[in-house]
Amino acid sequence: MFFEFDKKISNNLATEPKVFHLSCTDNFAKNFVDGLLSRVEPQVFKSHPEFLSQITILASNKRIAEQIISLLEKRCVILPKILDLGNLSQLFYDLRVENSFKIGVFNGFKTISDINRFVCLTSLIKEAQGSLVRDSVKAKSFELAESLNSLIDELNINNVDSNDLKKLTDEELPEHLQLNLVLLQKILRRYEEFNIDKKFIDKSKKYFLEVKELIKFWLSNKFVKPFILVGSTGSQLATATLMKAITELPQGLVVLPGLDTYLTDRGWNALTPDHPQYAFVGLCKTWGLEGCMRDKIIKAPS
Repeated sequence: MFFEFDKKISNNLATEPKVFHLSCTDNFAKNFVDGLLSRVEPQVFKSHPEFLSQITILASNKRIAEQIISLLEKRCVILPKILDLGNLSQLFYDLRVENSFKIGVFNGFKTISDINRFVCLTSLIKEAQGSLVRDSVKAKSFELAESLNSLIDELNINNVDSNDLKKLTDEELPEHLQLNLVLLQKILRRYEEFNIDKKFIDKSKKYFLEVKELIKFWLSNKFVKPFILVGSTGSQLATATLMKAITELPQGLVVLPGLDTYLTDRGWNALTPDHPQYAFVGLCKTWGLEGCMRDKIIKAPS
C-alpha cells in the first residue's frame, strides 16, 4: 500500500492493514524510515517532495523522534511533521483543535514542574503523617514522595483520582505504599486541591486530556492525511486508546516495537505481567480484541 495524497482516494483506504511491527534493534529508526519511504510512490517522491510534509509521525519518545529526523534529513528535502508523545500539544496548533487548556475548567492552568510537585508532596506527607500516624510508624517523607510521584502519573494516565482509591484495600497497593490507605487518600486529595488552587496541572493528566480532545476532534473532522505512531507498546491506557483511534483513521498506522510474532496461542495465553510481550496482551484487551481478533495485533506484519 502506498500513501495517497488525494483526499478522494485516501478516504477509501480504511480496510488496509493498520498495525505493523519492527524488531527492537539498533537499526529500529532506520528500518522505520526505510519502510516509511517505501510507502511513497517513487514518481511522487521525485516530482512532489512537498507531499512528505502532509505525513505526521508521532514517536514514542524524544530519542526515536530525533533519530528519525536525522535519518530523513539525509534523504529528503522536505520532512514530515515529526514529534514525540511528550509534545502532543503541538498537534493542536496544526489541527486547530480547541483543547481543554484554553476553554473550560482548565483555562489558564500551567503544567506543574517535577521539582514543585516533589516539594508539594513532601510537605503534604509530613502534614498528613503528623495528624494520622504515630512517630514510630512514620515513613520517610522523601521516599514516599518519590513513590507518590509515580503513582500520581499512573492514576492520571488511567483517568483515576483520589476518590477511586476508596475502592481499594491496603493489600491491593504496592508494598511501599501500604502504610495507610486513609493517609494516602488524604495526601492525594490535598494535592489535587493544591493544583486547583494554584492552577497547576500534572503532565500526565494534561497528556490524558490531550489524547481525549484529539480523538474527539478526529471523530467530528475527517483527517485523511497519513498519520503514524511508532515505537509504543501501548502499556499506558491513554496511549493505547490513542493508538486505536489512529488505526481508525483512513491512513493511520501503528508500528509496534519488538513484537514476537512466533509465539504460539498457548504462549500468548501463558504470559504474565513481568514478560516483555505482555504489554501487547494488554493492548489487545484495551482495544477489545479477543480470540482470533487478537491477530490484528499479535500477528501484525513487519
